[in-house]
Amino acid sequence: FIPSSLNKEISKRKPSDYFNEYKKKNDKFEDSMKTHLIPSGQDLSIWDDNYDMFLEQRGKEIIKEVENEFSVDMTKIYLVGYSGGAQFAHRFAFKHPFIKAACILSAGEYDPPPSSMESKKVKYLVGAGEEDKRYKGMKELYNSLKRKGYDADFESFPFVGHVLHSSIK
Repeated sequence: FIPSSLNKEISKRKPSDYFNEYKKKNDKFEDSMKTHLIPSGQDLSIWDDNYDMFLEQRGKEIIKEVENEFSVDMTKIYLVGYSGGAQFAHRFAFKHPFIKAACILSAGEYDPPPSSMESKKVKYLVGAGEEDKRYKGMKELYNSLKRKGYDADFESFPFVGHVLHSSIK
């Protein structure tokens, strides 16, 4: 959403500092924030430098915009991630459980699943090649999901390493 040069410039500063600076310089600040899908009310995360909350609030704004713009049925959204994409997909599903269909993960690192009931509405399909160094971690994620009451399945792919293989469908 922003040029890489600006991202590098602001990466070492607190969001509250640079957003306050932009607010003073831009008389259409609120409009600019809306077009970038950044919630900006005084009680929101950009003013107290809560990055995790910012990601959650902005994620909700992005999903609302997608729903409004394209008439998307969120019960039919599937998140699919392989390797690093699997990391993003499951974290997004944990933080945004309004995605109600499924999260399909293969060969990635993982965060422990939360215990919230909302997060458990998502079906998780977890898998990895048995030769992949991430196999054990994906199996641990599956077991952790099951222990916490999630609807989850696991698929092993014999003789497959960290590659997309034709047997993985």
